[in-house]
Amino acid sequence: MTALPRVSVIVPVFNSADHLPRCLDSILAQTHRHLEVILVDDGSTDPSRTICDSYADRDDRVRVIHQANGGIGRAQNAGLDAVTGDYVTFCDNDDLISPYLVERLLAVLETSGADMSQCRWANLGAEQAADSLNHERARRPTGRIVVFDQPAVHYQSVFSKVERMLRPHGEFRYLNEANWGKLYRASTWAERRFPEGVFAQDAYINTELYLGMNRVAACSDVLYYWIQHGASLTHKSRSFPYHKDILDCAFHNIEVAQSAGILPRRSFYALRMEMYLIGPSARTQDERAIADRYLARCHDYLHQLSAVQNLSVQFGARLRRLETYVYSKTIHQRS
Repeated sequence: MTALPRVSVIVPVFNSADHLPRCLDSILAQTHRHLEVILVDDGSTDPSRTICDSYADRDDRVRVIHQANGGIGRAQNAGLDAVTGDYVTFCDNDDLISPYLVERLLAVLETSGADMSQCRWANLGAEQAADSLNHERARRPTGRIVVFDQPAVHYQSVFSKVERMLRPHGEFRYLNEANWGKLYRASTWAERRFPEGVFAQDAYINTELYLGMNRVAACSDVLYYWIQHGASLTHKSRSFPYHKDILDCAFHNIEVAQSAGILPRRSFYALRMEMYLIGPSARTQDERAIADRYLARCHDYLHQLSAVQNLSVQFGARLRRLETYVYSKTIHQRS
């Protein structure tokens, strides 16, 4: 009898005691039982450490790594270093996943021969997500599947909601910034790690990550529940270091994409947004000097665009800015 493939689930954990048990329960309830759940306690100062250890004590699929606080990138890298599974997926420590997520994404990936599979997700409050999860337990996912090549091209070009709706299978070809809701072949991460100590550790490597893939398979099933609550990172104030990191991420992805002959529309959108925010966020003379240098670099990148490329970038940026505004007034306000 052929052994079931082992799937490694990496969960960076930091001060999430109020949400962690429900997250872990949803992971351990997977219909695909052959799991390796790697909990990386990144120096938690609340009961998260004890919660991690208690789950490891009662389920031998759970492994815990305790380390000094180093940020999410370092925690994710520690998890990747510990992986022994054939496939890898990530879950944030306050989110929930459908019991069918691993089973479904594994089947989609293996039948398509893709390097990565992904599902749809719902952005919900905790109680709404729990209700949705209970409803989903009653039926197996049977949504539509689309397989596509050149994921790096789609990552950089298919990011506006309106444009996605106008393109054939646009929602399927949309690759969000996060690593959750996706299942990767473990070999994808063999020689790739996240930058550490930065805010945009996932977005920083995405263009090169997708350049290393030949094919992605996407299904329409909602299997990941991204929970929005007051303590989420997206609800916290954004300081000068945040805006600096986002611009560093944009610069890096622009250079990687351009070297591969791809117009980095998504990264130029980030650049256009942040170039107007980094200056006002500077509080010291040194920060203002850095902001000036970064702004000059932004203009250098924009001046490299042809007239047609500039129009394409401007259109995408303005459209996405409007969508972001609508999001900030609706879903982002959810507590």
